[in-house]
Order: sequence, then C-alpha cells, then structure tokens
Amino acid sequence: MQKPDTLGIALDDFARRFSLRARSLMWFLGAGSSAAAGVPTAVDMIWEFKRMLFLSQRRSSYHAVSDLSQPLVRDRLQGHIDSMEQPPKAGAPDEYARLFEAAYPAEKDRQTFLNAKLAGAKPSYGHMALATLMQAELMRIVWTTNFDALVADACAKVYDTTGALTTAALDAPDLAEQAITGERWPLEVKLHGDFRSRRLKNTDDELRHQDQRLRQTLVVQCRRFGLVVVGYSGRDDSVMDTLRTPCPLMEHSPPDSSGYTEVKHRPYRVFNGYWNGGRKRGLRWG
Repeated sequence: MQKPDTLGIALDDFARRFSLRARSLMWFLGAGSSAAAGVPTAVDMIWEFKRMLFLSQRRSSYHAVSDLSQPLVRDRLQGHIDSMEQPPKAGAPDEYARLFEAAYPAEKDRQTFLNAKLAGAKPSYGHMALATLMQAELMRIVWTTNFDALVADACAKVYDTTGALTTAALDAPDLAEQAITGERWPLEVKLHGDFRSRRLKNTDDELRHQDQRLRQTLVVQCRRFGLVVVGYSGRDDSVMDTLRTPCPLMEHSPPDSSGYTEVKHRPYRVFNGYWNGGRKRGLRWG
C-alpha cells in the first residue's frame, strides 16, 4: 500500500507511544525550543537585523519601525533590504547569515551580539522537563544546533551536579562516539549549524571535518533510534543535508519497529513541520 505524503500524530497519541518507546528515540532541538527561555529565534533576529540596517542606512526614526510584528513595518523593512545591492532572498537558507554579516561585518562584533542575546537566559519549563526525563532514563541523546547552555543548565539543577550530562561539540567529536558506544547517558551533541558568529563554510577545514563527523554520527544513530524534532525550522543547509541522507531506518522501518517511524525523516523530502510543546497539533513531514 502506498504511504501518504504527510504523516500526522496527535499529541495525545505521541504521549502514549512515547511512554512505550522513550528509550528508542533521540531528540533534535532547534532554536524554537529555547524561545520560551528568552533566546530569540533565527526569525526574530532576521527582522532585528533588517531593522538595524534600515535605521542605520536610512537614518529613520526607531519609533516608526519599533513593532516588528506589524505587516506594514515588515513590508517597509523588506523593501529596504530588497533595494540593497545583491540582497539576500527573503526566506532563503542563508538569509540569517548574510544579514548578520551585513549588520556586523566583524566576527568579534557578531560574537558580542550573540553573547548579549544569551545573557540572562534561564532554562524554561520545557528544559527542566527534558532534564527530568533524562534523569528518569527516558531520554538518552539530544542533538542540537543551539549554542546556548540551557540543556546543561537544566541538568545541573535537576541532577544537582554539573557532571551528569556529557556534551560533545566540535572541539571533541570523538566524545559523542565514545559516549554512545559506552552508553554513557544522557548525551548532548552540539552541531555547528549556520546560526553562530561564523558560518560553517567560513570555518577552517579541521572544524568542517569535525562537524561532518558529528553529523555522520547522527545519520548512523538514525539506524538505531527514531528522531523527535522540536522547534527546528529547517533553515540550516548543513543539517538539512544530513537529515536528507537515506538510511535503512528511514526507508524501510515497519510501523511497529523500535524506531518511531512517524517521527522520522523520509529521504529527499523537506521537513516542513515540528512538534513544539503544543504549538502545533501534530507531527508532520512532507
């Protein structure tokens, strides 16, 4: 029987299945998962960059474009961006990075800007729930492109120690493989993504190679675990290329397999939805 193009799971259905399959699932956290903690999403910062460029180049009044939620304000800002030489296309995967570099050409300034955005962020209810699931051994592996420390902060509070969570990042790609092989849970793996102060393509060869190793580890583990995606918009080319990589679990898992087939990415299909704490009534891929 032909499979439907879009698979949907109601949240109550997800909750029941999760109670049985928790240890067979990995989690992938995007920027939306940190929004409740006060960390702006990529979309939030895109409009902030557009306003920065508009105000500095047009020397206009801040009051006139203060409310970024207003369609008229957005149209005015977008009109200015479109008038720039070689403007980034609205909604393009590299829109964030190109606008960030246009607003702050120096990497040091971009890092200072990000540090200011992260300052004062505290784990949200969702982060605390995540850490509690980790402590209950119902969540083993978390993958993320987020550069905040909210998962680690939440674990430190729940476990009452900073040593419970293993965090693997670009500086130690072997740590992810070692933790998975040795089943040292919980594990957080930080992929680079393109929403930091330096785009992945602008890093040196060693860092790109190390990020590729981490992403390959993700692909390999998708043969063993299902994948729940939370608050991720799919804007990051390097991550989406990884999620498009075919693997046996994604292509051939029957509905009753240990992998959570309804929450997996089918090869060469673009991710267009996510489960985000009730914001979206279902899980959808298409």
